[in-house]
Amino acid sequence: MKTRVRIALVAAVGISVATCLSVGTSFGASDGAEWGYSGAEGPANWGSLDPSYATCSSGKKQSPINIKKTTSATLTKPTFNYGVGKGNLVDTGHTVDVFPANESAVNSVSLDGKDYSLIQFHFHTPSEHTVDGKHYPLEVHFVNKAADGELAVFGVLVKEGAPANSAWSKVASNLTKARTAGKSKTALPFNWEKLLPTDQSTYRYSGSLTTPPCTEGVKFNIFSKPITMSAKQIE
Repeated sequence: MKTRVRIALVAAVGISVATCLSVGTSFGASDGAEWGYSGAEGPANWGSLDPSYATCSSGKKQSPINIKKTTSATLTKPTFNYGVGKGNLVDTGHTVDVFPANESAVNSVSLDGKDYSLIQFHFHTPSEHTVDGKHYPLEVHFVNKAADGELAVFGVLVKEGAPANSAWSKVASNLTKARTAGKSKTALPFNWEKLLPTDQSTYRYSGSLTTPPCTEGVKFNIFSKPITMSAKQIE
């Protein structure tokens, strides 16, 4: 099935991670130097903190970007095979990651003829990506990995509204119960696919991990239609 999508051009303006992050993901974290979001360990210095982080300063296709100039294209629609299951909440110190629990069913997405398995989702506040310079109060990244190691990330932008988003209620109300890595996990049952927007048109571009080591070659897909959560859920 084909769908109309918006492609973010190379001319899209890159934005400083330092200006758009207060919470980030540990997915890209390596065994290298500790990093953070301010001071000597902040984004402006990531590239020099550790040799393995060099791409953070020398990379040519770094994420996030300001989605400002786009072009229409007809591409194959991503097919999500996200089902009902449990997720484990882990506090990484930078954000809360939600990992699919070990179950027989595998959550996956097919994109451009390649299958990617869901690894986890995590949060950024305010949003990392901007649209025409506008930040959203929250952005959720669903990280998917193919057998060859290629990553496809689907970004969900969140705006404030009422009533509360029922699909996200269990996650929002249990974030404070997340455990640090290695400790007993807080497992929540929910429908993974219902966490995504119903309108699945996207902005697509080739980018990078948004935290060290800032590896490039990541297929970024930002849903063009945000979802709504209540102010309490976002908080």
